Amino acid sequence: MPTAPTDGEIQGSHQSTIAIDRTMKSNTAPEYDLLSNRMREGFRLSKNKRFREAIPVLKNALELSPSNNKILSGLAHAARKIGKLDDAIGYYQSLLKYSPRDYRAYCGIGDCLKGKKQWQAAVSHYLKALEINPDDEYSLAGLGDAYRGNKQIEEAIAAWKKLITLNPNNTYVLTRLGDRCRVNKDWDAAIEYYQKVLSINDKDMFALTGIGDCYRGKERGSEAIEVWKKIISITPANKYILGRLGDVFRKEKYWRDAIYYYEKVLKIDPDDLYALTGLYCIYSLGLLDNAKAAAIETRITKIDPSKKILLMKLGDAYKHEQRFAEAGECYRTIIAIDPANESALTKLREIDSILAGQ
Repeated sequence: MPTAPTDGEIQGSHQSTIAIDRTMKSNTAPEYDLLSNRMREGFRLSKNKRFREAIPVLKNALELSPSNNKILSGLAHAARKIGKLDDAIGYYQSLLKYSPRDYRAYCGIGDCLKGKKQWQAAVSHYLKALEINPDDEYSLAGLGDAYRGNKQIEEAIAAWKKLITLNPNNTYVLTRLGDRCRVNKDWDAAIEYYQKVLSINDKDMFALTGIGDCYRGKERGSEAIEVWKKIISITPANKYILGRLGDVFRKEKYWRDAIYYYEKVLKIDPDDLYALTGLYCIYSLGLLDNAKAAAIETRITKIDPSKKILLMKLGDAYKHEQRFAEAGECYRTIIAIDPANESALTKLREIDSILAGQ
């Protein structure tokens, strides 16, 4: 996703260049050469993603030029890339002491706070960045993510839609908007967003996965299979898509095909609960092979003693078969174990509504 600009992008700013010139002029010629060499080496390492090696080199350069925006920005970027978010925030804050209107630094702090899941603080910093530069795409993308993390969904959508007016080809945000529509089961709107992404990059994994999920949601299983097989042709070991293929074939009662895809998942990850629970549903509800079902249940219980994932998959399978009372019992059992389980609560309300109308 878009994040605060890299150190290379920040190097190009006029404001940073002025700061560099000012700090360098105060140094003697040998110090100037040493500073230049340290900066060149630090940014070379960072460009090659050798961030841990870049940091001590840039720190040494900072000792020679403590107010150098370019070095502070590079250190913040490198620290953020290796997950030292508090260090990165410190460097960005130092940068702001010398350049209080550097919107990129506010955006960088927002990214760090988002990484720490401090959503409201992240929102505040992205908004500060946008006060200075209202059309900054990085800040708008981050703001949308922070709003979503803070459960301010309408605000998130507004931020992303503004970004799309600035850059209609921003695939990250188009995918985010597609995801929101998919979550709301607005399948056609979601498909439209994903198709825009695929018109730009027909191998975009997120858009392909999303559009496949939408086809599955619209009960258009054959089209979902076609999309997911395209993903498998690009990434053959994608266990999540292999599992989705297993699910679609299971719901269509193509047991052999479903078993084939679930077993491919288990070759990649023998403890994958998604595939194990799918196989359990086939053997217990479809093929009525109690011995195999029991053996798989034993494997599932060792991994997940609560069996919440199995109960959810069983509930969904019963619902698909219109065995609503049994589906409801599965969801109730989950809620007894995990009273705040939103998915089980939502599905149980739907089942209760169906049963009430019968």
